[in-house]
Amino acid sequence: MPEARVAAPLTTDVAARIAREVYGLAAAIRVLPGEYDDNFHLEAGDSRAFVLKLMHPAREDSFADMQCRALTHLAGRAPHLALPRVIPTAKGSCTRGQARR
Repeated sequence: MPEARVAAPLTTDVAARIAREVYGLAAAIRVLPGEYDDNFHLEAGDSRAFVLKLMHPAREDSFADMQCRALTHLAGRAPHLALPRVIPTAKGSCTRGQARR
């Protein structure tokens, strides 16, 4: 897994477009820190809050899939733990959508 960033950071405008296209979500967006991936805090009009994590384009799909499966498994086995919850896309997918960086 390469450690150097090979893609320019995404903007909040791109994150807003992806949130709309992939999740059907309109939200206020701010950038969150991230070492390698792009992370954004989203707040919907009804005050629900989310973190949108956009994987670095050099990451293998299997890596994103592994993260989704692990978090989904933990949510099912230990729902009391304060862990991130995976929200499937509007098409029901957990892994990378069709939206492009």
